[in-house]
Order: sequence, then structure tokens, then C-alpha cells
Amino acid sequence: MNHSEAPTAHERVARGLIGILAVGLAIVGQMALYAAPEGLGCGLALSALAALVFVWISARRKPPAWIVALVARLSLSFSTLWIASAAGLSVMAAALSVVFEQTDRVNYLPVLVLWAASGGAYLAAFAGGWGGAAGWREWLKAHRRELVGIGLVALAAGFVRFYRLGAIPRVINGDEGLLGRAALLTGENPLANPFASFENFGGLYMQAIGLALQAFGRTPFGLRLLPAIGGTLAVLTLYLLGRRLFGMRVAFFAAILLALAHTHIHFSRTVAVGYIQGTFSIPLELYFFISGLENRSRLRLAVGGLLLGLHFGVYLSAQLVAAFLIVYCVVAAVLDRPLIQSAARPLAAFWGGSVLMAFPLIVTAWLKPQDVFARLNADGTFQSGWLARTMAETGQSAARILAGRVAHAFLSLNYYPAQDFYGARIPMLDVLTGVLFVLGLGYALWRTRDYRHLLLNGYFWSATVAIGVFSVPPSADSYRMLIALPAAILLAALGWEQVLGVLSLAGPDRAAARVAFSAFVISAVLLINVRAYFVDFAAKCRYGGDLQTRFASYLGNYLRPLDSETKVFLLSDDALRYGTHSSVDFLSGGLPVTNVPDPATSLQPGANSAVIAVPSRADELKAWAGERRDGYLHREYDCDSLMLSAYRIPPYGATSSSGP
Repeated sequence: MNHSEAPTAHERVARGLIGILAVGLAIVGQMALYAAPEGLGCGLALSALAALVFVWISARRKPPAWIVALVARLSLSFSTLWIASAAGLSVMAAALSVVFEQTDRVNYLPVLVLWAASGGAYLAAFAGGWGGAAGWREWLKAHRRELVGIGLVALAAGFVRFYRLGAIPRVINGDEGLLGRAALLTGENPLANPFASFENFGGLYMQAIGLALQAFGRTPFGLRLLPAIGGTLAVLTLYLLGRRLFGMRVAFFAAILLALAHTHIHFSRTVAVGYIQGTFSIPLELYFFISGLENRSRLRLAVGGLLLGLHFGVYLSAQLVAAFLIVYCVVAAVLDRPLIQSAARPLAAFWGGSVLMAFPLIVTAWLKPQDVFARLNADGTFQSGWLARTMAETGQSAARILAGRVAHAFLSLNYYPAQDFYGARIPMLDVLTGVLFVLGLGYALWRTRDYRHLLLNGYFWSATVAIGVFSVPPSADSYRMLIALPAAILLAALGWEQVLGVLSLAGPDRAAARVAFSAFVISAVLLINVRAYFVDFAAKCRYGGDLQTRFASYLGNYLRPLDSETKVFLLSDDALRYGTHSSVDFLSGGLPVTNVPDPATSLQPGANSAVIAVPSRADELKAWAGERRDGYLHREYDCDSLMLSAYRIPPYGATSSSGP
């Protein structure tokens, strides 16, 4: 009885190579058919060739000998094929996105599928050591108490970030309105392209905001949903990084401090600042990076690289992470050689993944550099001319000015009030967390030669130095330093661990005293931060920074329920008028408003109209409305101050006896 010989390893790889080539030809053929009308002939030819090659290799028991010999000579493996496939899919995604934009297509789902498939193929190349579901079940069983604990911390973090998310802060500022309007345009080019950018926000992130607005309406809640999710997840990712570097106790304390940090709570509740997503993604990227290096796990490093590449599609903070990790590898090779020694191939998995995932974004940036460098040209220390002007005005050297900028960025954590995009009267860190941060920073600097402390120091100082050296104005440090906040919080938790050691409370026999002492500190931090945000800030109507911003938000919210046929007139003045803030159009859906600087008596509005007055003209509107009986007067207050008055005339047949 004859039995066919089992295929050799080289024959299996050769067969896989031919199959992958056939699939690749089919994808390119379908891209040609789908992307452009003139691609019909090329698309049909490639598709037919792909089908023939695939049927041919499927029917053969063994691939041709010359292909097997080529595979053997090149030492190809299935891992190599998966990596090559991932690279090919990423290139296809980049090319297809360019073609789609040139032909004004707005459904980029085929592009996203190719992009996601490239990431999946890349992971498949390193998934040989995957433990399977059984290993995960054992791990979950062994760590269930820990998971319950950190789950409760995450729930608490989510509660303070989602509690009345659409109402606190009560207004949306101009940048929030601008982003909201842009997110509503992601169904059209150029923002339909997931690899485009808007004000350095990635197109994919803008599309995610757009989906939230479609699901929850043109509301502050829908606009702020993604920052709230990212802010909540940041507590978990910081826990992962802290646990890997310094153990469970430090990680728990850091997660609690971040969950309660008033600055992090606030920026989780506004979409204006994209750095909030960095507080979620950077600790996760660093976790996979350092754990992959420690374990020499190419799979973990590949995951970390893909996450970093994906981060490029969210906000520009990814550029900082990439630069920091390059420097970290160089410095660690000197200070802690065993970590980096013989790690070339694992590190290649990390950087390969980041380039693979970022490649379509790099292509788009190369084709449209003006979009990438728009923010740097406006707010860059060098590009904007700020440094040259400051040198001319002060007579100081560039080195002294830049050193002062770095010091200002550092002190925004525990000295300068967090004003920009916030309005707080205290720094980013509360006083207790600030004390622990200083202690932890000193300890970490002393232990810099240890690769774990080196990573944490690099995380913190790379952000601080980059913000100080490359960005202006100084007032913006209070929100840009948000990307360094998780590192500062982890340093504070490290400081607390050292305090416990100095007080002889770190041992297993002092658990009760340690828990009591920690509970007291956490309770104090809770009271300080919750009061700082929900009482001293949110209840004082300070968000927005100026009367114009707050009025614009009140105006947009008043207009939102009105139908598109309503005629709207605004009794304006020199300071407050329609057209200065995008928040009005975002909230109202673009309902036209006519500014009326003339007296109210010049107006003769008909049915289905509204006459709105700014605060300085409220009495004028009240007197004018007193002469009419066809509508109702409505007033809105910002805390105790009158913000908006409106006289609403309903459509014909509608009652005018009640307010909106």
C-alpha cells in the first residue's frame, strides 16, 4: 500500500508562499476594480491570475522544486511570510487610501480592513509562544482578588469621569466646538481618510468622535465620550506599568492617585486636549515594551510596536514616545547592558510593528506636510519665531531661555495653577501628591542605573524637556504636561512606598498599620481633589476662560432644540456676537443667526422666530418683549449672573404660554 510522503518544512513554506502570493494578487486585482474605472482590465487580469495560481497550488501535492530550493536557500519560514504579508498589506492600505482620496471616495472601510489585517498578520508571525485559553483561566483564577481590587478602582475612576459628563463643565469651549464640527465632517474628504489629520488630531480619532456624535447626538456628552473612556482606561494601563516595574502595592497606590487626580478628571471631561489619550496609551506601550525586553518576548514587543504605530493616528504625543524609546535603548545599553544585550531581534519586532502600523500615516504626512506641521508652525518654540523674539526682547541667551521653559514646564505640576483649558486655581498635583512626587523623583534619580527607574525617569523627563524646549506659550504647559502626569503619579506612588519603608511599615507584620496609614492619605487626597474639581471649579462657572466662550456655549445650547426654519436674531454688542466661536454652530447644527447691533425696536419678527439678547441688552429685550403678546421671555443664568435672554415666538398654531 502506497502512502504519499509527508511534506517537508521547506515544502510547506513554499506552498504557503505561493498561496500568499495568490491572495496578494487577488487583493491588488480587487483594489484595481474597486478604486478606479480605468482599472477594469488590470483588475480582471490580476484577479484571473490569482485564481489560476491559487487553484494550481491547491491541486498540487508538492510545490515546484525550484521554489522549494529558493525557500531553502533564503531560509524562509512562516514567520517571515507573515511579516512580508503584513508589510504588503500595510503598503496596500496606504496606496488605496491615496487613490480613494484622489477619486473622492468616502467609504474607507476596505482601507481599514487591510490596515487591521496587516497588524493581525504581523502578530501571527510571533504568536508561536501563545499559551492558549487554559493558561489564561489559571491566571485569572490565581489573580481574581487583585482583579476585583483594580476593577473597583477603575469603576470609581469611571464614575467621577462620567458623572454628569455632558453638564460638567456646563459649557464647551471654542476648541471643543471646532473639533466637534470637524468630527461631523468625517464622512467627507479629507477627514473621511482615517490617515488624515486635523490640528494634529488623527483622522481615525476624529472619526471615532464622529461615531460617538452619531450615536448620542450633537451633545456635549457625545463630544466628550472618548476622552472619558480614555481617562478611565488610563487608570488600568498605569496599573499595568506600575505593577511590572515596582510591584502590586506601588501600582495600586498609583492607580488610586490617578483616579482621583483633579487635573486628570477634568481633562477626561473635555475633548479640547488630545494629550488625555496619551495618559492611556503611553503606559500601555511602555508596559509591552519593557515586559517584552525582560522576557525576550517578540510577541509582547510586537504588540507594543503596533500600539505605538496606532498612537500616531491619535495625537502627536506618539512622536515623543518614539524618540524617548530610541534614546532609552542607547542609554540602557550603557547603564544596564544585560537588558539590551542580545535583544536586537526582539527590538526589531517592536520597531517593525510601529513602522508597519504607522506607514499609511507616514505616507499621508509626506503627501500633506502642511497638515502635520500646522500646530508646530503655530506653537513651536523655533518655528513660530518665539525664541528669536524673546531673545531680542530680553537679551538672554537661547540656553537660558530654554532652561527657564523646562523649569516652567516642571513647576506646572506643583506650582503654577492649571489655567489653560481648565481654570483651576491650584497646580496639576494636589499638595499631598506633590510631596510624594518630590520624594519619589529624588529616589528614582538616585536609582537611575536600574533599568526600571531609568524607564520611569525617561518617561517623565522626556515629556518635561520636550514640552519646555519645543512648545509655547508657557501658559499651555498646564495641559501639555498631562502626558507626563502618569509618570509623576507613579513617582509619587514610588515615594509613598519609600515612606512606608522608612517608617518600618513595609513588612508583612505591619499590614494593618500600613493599610490604615494609606487609607488616611488616600482619603485626604480624595477630599482635596474632589473639592478642587466639583466644588471649587465646576460650581464656580469658570470654565472657558472668558465671557465670550461661556456665552457662545449658552447660545448654542439654547438654539439646539429649535427647528431649522427658525429665524434667529441676536441683540449683540461689541464684545458678544454670533460668529466668534465654533461651539455655537456645533451645538445648534449650524442654525443661522443674524447679529442685530441696532435697537430692538427695529425688529419685526414673525412666527417661528427667536430674539436673543446678550447680557448688556437684556433690559432692552425685556422692554421690547413687554409690548408684545405673541411669545414668551426666557432667561438663563450662569451661576448667579444673567447670561442670556430670549424671546421666542412659536410657529403658527403653537402655544406661546410656556417656555422651551
